[in-house]
Amino acid sequence: MSENKQTSKYSDEQLVGLRESSKLFFDLFKHLTTLSAGSIVVLTGLLSTLFSNTEWKWLIITTLGAFVITTLSSIVAMFFMASMIKGDTNMSLLSTKMVTNCILVTGGSFVISLLMLIVFATKNIF
Repeated sequence: MSENKQTSKYSDEQLVGLRESSKLFFDLFKHLTTLSAGSIVVLTGLLSTLFSNTEWKWLIITTLGAFVITTLSSIVAMFFMASMIKGDTNMSLLSTKMVTNCILVTGGSFVISLLMLIVFATKNIF
């Protein structure tokens, strides 16, 4: 009688490490989604007072767009990270590249949105 033992290219210790790091990245994306969505809500609520007498209005619109990109790319990354947490070790190259791209897009757009918000606030406060 033959056993159906699934062979994996990872050791048990590596699988545990992969799953734990996937959980940490999932939490990171969850927090970035919360921060970005909250920023969108706050900025949208303040638009009437922000646009009354401001300079460089295009910065606040670009900031909102960058926060939207951060939120969407975080959601996509969490979708793919869930399969890693579930224990799917046979992730395709496409899935791995998608997660890598989402990490870059999420991090980049979040940093850009914060920098643009700081520049906008500095220009209009001082």
